[in-house]
Amino acid sequence: MPERRSFTRHIPNIATSLNLVSGFVSILLCMEGNLALASWFIFLAAVFDFSDGFLARLLKAYSELGKQLDSLADMISFGIAPALLFFKISQIFFEMKYGVFTYDGLMIYEKIVLLSPALLVVTAALRLGKFNIDQRQETFFIGLPTPATGIFTASYMLIVLENLNNVLGTYLSHPVFLLFLILLFSNLMISGIPMFSLKFQHYGWKENRLRYVFFGISVILVILIKLYAIPVIILGYIIVSAGSHLVKNII
Repeated sequence: MPERRSFTRHIPNIATSLNLVSGFVSILLCMEGNLALASWFIFLAAVFDFSDGFLARLLKAYSELGKQLDSLADMISFGIAPALLFFKISQIFFEMKYGVFTYDGLMIYEKIVLLSPALLVVTAALRLGKFNIDQRQETFFIGLPTPATGIFTASYMLIVLENLNNVLGTYLSHPVFLLFLILLFSNLMISGIPMFSLKFQHYGWKENRLRYVFFGISVILVILIKLYAIPVIILGYIIVSAGSHLVKNII
């Protein structure tokens, strides 16, 4: 029995490590130019990120090491990997615009756009650092969780790639719009806006009705509009969190 217990306490950390590996593979694929598969590996990282907390609660295998490892893995998978996706899609846009991509050939604002994904890396690090030392974030989050940024970016990039040769893809990959998204999500991650947690502590309706309704609507959206539903779901998560916080303050 002690040996079995010794093994089970490592299972959540194994899931977290797989999150980190998925993020690393995503970075490698992105550097090789396979942006679609790189995006799918961010989704895979999100699955492992969700499962490590679930496994920790199920096996009662909590540890300070697991908490720190989780943030380090999230930094790779939902900080650096999404930032690199934004960089590469901007690069593709400039290649389509100029024929041959050279950094020196870009205008000033285009150079700023190309380097702006660094903001996602910095703000993700700040978000995760604050989370590790903030005792209030046990049942809710303050600021947008980094996995939400990663999932949004991955789904958004898949939509851009699917429409790269039509008008929608041109607008979605335009440097100005990409800069807007980077600034938006960078600010959301370090904001003071409370965001409800999607992780269940218990399974009763009263404590989790917002989660159940949110998951139900999300499933319906995915069935109806598939991949296009994911950015809508993430934006909905932000709006619902901010809205419920505003209503509580008014009441």
